[in-house]
Amino acid sequence: MVKVKVLADSISEEKVRLVTIEAEYPRIIHCELLTHRVFSRNSASSRAIPFNKMCEQLVGIPSKFGSNKPGMQDGGNHTSKVQIIELAHNGRATINHLIPELAWGKALESSAYYAKAFSDAGYHKQVFNRLTEPFQMIKTVISSTEWSNFLWLRDDDAADPTIRELAVKIKEALDKSIPTVLSSAQWHLPYVYTEGGKYFLTAGGTELTLDDAKMVSAARCAAVSYRNTDYTLDKCRSVWSNLIGSDKKHASALEHQAKPMINSQSNIHGDVNFSFYPETWENGISSVDKAGGLWSGNFRGWVQLRKTIEGESM
Repeated sequence: MVKVKVLADSISEEKVRLVTIEAEYPRIIHCELLTHRVFSRNSASSRAIPFNKMCEQLVGIPSKFGSNKPGMQDGGNHTSKVQIIELAHNGRATINHLIPELAWGKALESSAYYAKAFSDAGYHKQVFNRLTEPFQMIKTVISSTEWSNFLWLRDDDAADPTIRELAVKIKEALDKSIPTVLSSAQWHLPYVYTEGGKYFLTAGGTELTLDDAKMVSAARCAAVSYRNTDYTLDKCRSVWSNLIGSDKKHASALEHQAKPMINSQSNIHGDVNFSFYPETWENGISSVDKAGGLWSGNFRGWVQLRKTIEGESM
């Protein structure tokens, strides 16, 4: 059920690795993923997906049905059936005892029934799609230079079993992937095809300038809200304009594109560590940690495209 694939895997000449993945998982654990603030994320939105397309995603189910006990961890796999009382058309009540998977399915059917009623009555998807969120799968694009804490916390017996499954799949994907070394003049660009230092809209398709490649990557990362990442160049330009073309920036999708910093870890000359002198930082660096490591937003050693855009935090 949980799916993870690596979209872009890059490592700087100073050995800082930046990985972008695309993950699909039950929406019931999305709030837990959001607690990891070192992650840059864009996710499919209930406000953006039409009813029929949303119904295709109603396959989310817990990885484990555990027994009740005090505390946050369950007491192990549970096999007791769930009692469901249903009214027939003749008004008579029937009692069914269902295995947990089928009982979960009954709850799903009920939420979908009422969601369709709201849809048929003309209500917006930001209303009726909320009814089915516990049963939806969600697609999320995630980029980070810092994966170890998430894996350490979530691949653990104490974690929710569903988010543990996600952590295991992420670890497997990271372990199998081989990063590409990028210089400080090259860019990490998810959803853009890169070959021989050149950028393309599709494999073997239109060659892009670097500026267009950044725009396409950002637009396609933003489009995960619509579960649509195959936008044309003209569509990407339109999305880009909507993202940053006004005073109100919607800049989260510009966090996934990044370039290695210049001298992010070797900024020491004589007895002076110039990392602590902001006037020496290249454009896009936003902070320094107590060890002198330079950061751009939540990326260590990489400059986020977002942090190079004027007014991105307004």
